[in-house]
Amino acid sequence: MKEVAEKQGYSLLQIRQVDRGICLDLIDTCAEIRKFSNHAYNKYMGTLRSMFTELLNRRIVDVNPLHNYRARAVPESNKYESFTEDEKARIASHLLHCHYNFYRVMRVVYHTGIRPKEVLAVRVKDINLRVKSLPSPRM
Repeated sequence: MKEVAEKQGYSLLQIRQVDRGICLDLIDTCAEIRKFSNHAYNKYMGTLRSMFTELLNRRIVDVNPLHNYRARAVPESNKYESFTEDEKARIASHLLHCHYNFYRVMRVVYHTGIRPKEVLAVRVKDINLRVKSLPSPRM
């Protein structure tokens, strides 16, 4: 943003002189140069809006030029979509044959639900193989 502001001649403006048009020009130019997705565009816009909100709260500016700006539409992600049984079997087979240690860690994660970092922290002394006998059920 700073580099774009300098190239566009906005770096010498006082913060009170920055309006909505200048903000949008900065963001749009950054988006063009860095090829922002709508998600990245919204993140940068949100950061800039938050900065102006803070300046407004501290009475440095009189108005937030990005106050009611609408975010761009972002398509829904499917990154949390579950694998099919066939996909799970293919993944397990590949890991078993190509990355056996990783396969073992992922099996523990999958079957116990603990985090990978926690699996890697488990030591032999942490494992208790003694099974306590359960009390007999009362009838």
